Amino acid sequence: QKAGPLHPEDMASYIDQHNLPRHPLVAKGFKSIGCFPCTTSVGINEDASGGVRRLKMENINVIVNDGGFSAEDWRYAFHEFEHIDALSDEQKEAVAIDLPNDTDGAVLLSKLHEIDLIRIGFPSFADGRGFSLARQLRTLGYHGRLRAKGHVIPDQYAMARRPGFDEVEIDANLAKRQPEAHWLSRKDWQNGDYQRRLLQSL
Repeated sequence: QKAGPLHPEDMASYIDQHNLPRHPLVAKGFKSIGCFPCTTSVGINEDASGGVRRLKMENINVIVNDGGFSAEDWRYAFHEFEHIDALSDEQKEAVAIDLPNDTDGAVLLSKLHEIDLIRIGFPSFADGRGFSLARQLRTLGYHGRLRAKGHVIPDQYAMARRPGFDEVEIDANLAKRQPEAHWLSRKDWQNGDYQRRLLQSL
């Protein structure tokens, strides 16, 4: 009798029962491990079924960048800035922090070189303090990844990119109401920059 496919739950149970070591690539996000073309990392918001990676829009946040919608590719925890000093050496290998939009960026100055990703909260699309904080962090010399999270709408995408945000994180409901095409129509954010318009007029 031919055996059916082994479900991930059964495989995990077998590994636990027999105290087998897990493949080191699993910890790095590789859920499909085999030959070279089949061994690819699969993001938190993706699944591996027949080699096809699909973004599940119904229950996850969506990352928006100049290329449109994508799945979350940051596979480490987010921490409060105040807890950075308490992180273990292993956690410090990839550091991401959440910042309220009313933070004074100057308090991070001595720690900026330790942070790989900063995510700034936008509690309301009418609250623009996150844009000012992004510009302040870039002016202070932060070169890592900068993300806006929360109530940001497509019309504000250029406003997010110009002060230094690399991407926007929105929830699934907003992604459904304002789909990818709305965001892509604003991807050429540099053309609206007043400095560029001024130079073109000279």
